[in-house]
Amino acid sequence: EARFVSPLLERFGTTRMRDIRDTDISALGNKVYPGVKQDTLVRQLYGPMQAIWNKGVEAKLAEPRVIAKPKLKKRAAPKYPRDEWLLKVLAAMTTLPQRASILFMSFSGARATEVVEVLCRHFDPDAARVTIVDTKNGESREVQIPTFVNEALKLLPRDDPDAKLFGYASRFSLTRILKRSCDRAKVTYFSPHRAGRHAFAARFLADGHSLKALMEGGGWKTLNAVAVYSHLERSQVDRAMAGVTTPLSTQLAQWKPSDPTQ
Repeated sequence: EARFVSPLLERFGTTRMRDIRDTDISALGNKVYPGVKQDTLVRQLYGPMQAIWNKGVEAKLAEPRVIAKPKLKKRAAPKYPRDEWLLKVLAAMTTLPQRASILFMSFSGARATEVVEVLCRHFDPDAARVTIVDTKNGESREVQIPTFVNEALKLLPRDDPDAKLFGYASRFSLTRILKRSCDRAKVTYFSPHRAGRHAFAARFLADGHSLKALMEGGGWKTLNAVAVYSHLERSQVDRAMAGVTTPLSTQLAQWKPSDPTQ
């Protein structure tokens, strides 16, 4: 509310809704969010404005309206590293906490800002779960981690329950470590987001899970947020469709005429 709704209230708080024009909203965007990408503008300005308008309609204060917003370019499929890359980077890292943090990030879908804020008390080794308290969505979530990741995290010192599990001061520290490790491993650098969240999504879908399961497992808020990975799910569906087997196949083969002209 403070970030996105307040600018709208300051500009239109005393304006009759029927007098608000599309050009007025566009002008506000140029003033408050100069130079931002179109999708950011839609998320931070046009989305909240449409939500407010819809509430006004529910309260019978205005007529239904779809606010004109910028057309977004089709997002390209995100690039992500493969597990072979991950193995080389892990080998190039110099400490156990560094390796454990990258493993956790890649197999949980946690964002860099979430990884560095995990405290020792957030990790439950018996249940193989990590609680991420402060997520981008503002809601905490519990992450079930694979057994081998759980075993790696169990090796970390946890004497102080309020200490940071991986020992990073900030997400920038994690980024610096990842860059240095990529240099030592002589591999392409991928940002924490690509090495973690994108790699997690690609691996999850490659294992045959759905976009809905990915949304819930990775803590995305809506299916639209994971739509950028739909091409990966589609490839799994195509392979499944092409690989269907049935006893009918032998019978259908007998239908082939001996004379090609028939």
